[in-house]
Amino acid sequence: MKDESHRLVRHLIVAVLVKLALLAGLWWFFVRDLGVPVDPGTAAAHLVTPADGAPR
Repeated sequence: MKDESHRLVRHLIVAVLVKLALLAGLWWFFVRDLGVPVDPGTAAAHLVTPADGAPR
């Protein structure tokens, strides 16, 4: 019984590592170089609330 549980744990670890490697590879090829242009004024407007507390 102990050998079977160790084998199961080993197979699960291998499966998780393979999935992580695939996800990392997909990210590397498709997402790594993408960038989102951010306008500092627009970003600040989203973060700062008006002084009088009125909703925009």
